[in-house]
Amino acid sequence: MESQPLRLLVNSRKAAEALDISERHLWQLEDRGHLTAIKLGRSKKYSISELERFVADQYKRAGAVDERLDPFDSAAINSKVKNDVLP
Repeated sequence: MESQPLRLLVNSRKAAEALDISERHLWQLEDRGHLTAIKLGRSKKYSISELERFVADQYKRAGAVDERLDPFDSAAINSKVKNDVLP
């Protein structure tokens, strides 16, 4: 059985699928500066690490910190989230 190749970049359809949103919503997030895509020829590509960063940022904004993001600095992350979310 062959293993799947490691993908560093995905097209907009696969990026939207990974985030469980429509491509239109993905493009809106990019237009608003929440996501960054690179252009390769005529197509836009999204890095897997950029998609992961976006999801992590959404968790932080919601006040739900994913401890896997940085297990060595979870206290600092929790403190930052409380300061950013609470008035």
